[in-house]
Amino acid sequence: MLLDQLKDKFPEQPEIETAELSDDTLSAHMIIPSSALAELANENFVLAIEPNDYFVGEATLVDKAGSLANAKLNDDIDIEKLPTVAIIDDGIKLPGDLQAAVKYVYRLPNQLEEISGEANHGTRVASRCIFGEDLEKQAKLGAFTPKVQVIDVPIMSERNSATDLVKKIRQVVKDLHDECATFLFAYNAEVPFTQKKC
Repeated sequence: MLLDQLKDKFPEQPEIETAELSDDTLSAHMIIPSSALAELANENFVLAIEPNDYFVGEATLVDKAGSLANAKLNDDIDIEKLPTVAIIDDGIKLPGDLQAAVKYVYRLPNQLEEISGEANHGTRVASRCIFGEDLEKQAKLGAFTPKVQVIDVPIMSERNSATDLVKKIRQVVKDLHDECATFLFAYNAEVPFTQKKC
């Protein structure tokens, strides 16, 4: 029943192979969007959803949908009329015309060369915030439909302490609160802040 349900909801799902474990538990590897976890967790036949060594959080549309260098925005949407969200992260670098969904880059006063410059995490967060969950579908259609416009707020650097970060976020909210009511900070460090760094 679960396999049929997954195929109906996620038609792009690769063929699911099941295996019976030594304790008679049925096991299967599946690829599902993070937005589906809560829904599956409520099914009475799902005992647990846990991270494991095989899980990889990285994803790219390039292999499945071709290069996004010529990606276009849906012409029916007036970006200027969309709500504005501030993305507080390591920067945003969207491909092609999609960068038009970024209103501008905000820099803190006296901010020098302290940003990582990679804009990897910020780009992923922004793309999900701007275009929603069905990025692959939009890529195949050749046009992306923005739901919001964003302000790029790159403040992450290796030299950030927890105290500095809080100060920066407060300054960002103070400076931008008239322009946007939503501030998104979803950065996750591989090495969490320690008491020493605070």
